[in-house]
Amino acid sequence: MEDYAIEYGAKRPLKFSEYVVDSLATEELLDEIVYFVGREVNVDTYRKMDVVKTCRLIERLAIMVCKAESPTKLYGITKAQVRHAILQALEIFGGGQPPWGRTSA
Repeated sequence: MEDYAIEYGAKRPLKFSEYVVDSLATEELLDEIVYFVGREVNVDTYRKMDVVKTCRLIERLAIMVCKAESPTKLYGITKAQVRHAILQALEIFGGGQPPWGRTSA
């Protein structure tokens, strides 16, 4: 997966980078992120969100994870990678693809 950014009307676009599990520590951090997202997000509400609301939610969750876990300092995991992990977690809980990845039927 290539790095990508989503423009959603904020000062800076949201950047996403693939979260790579290359050690037990990064796997445990991913588990924490998945658990956190499952606890914090109502998936039914997430599915109804447009691009702007989804990006704001992902950024808020990323800030909360980074404050709680210090992934860059402790594991070398960037905020862009945390955002990608959050998207993966949302898919795990049945949220499906983000709005910019959804196709209309």
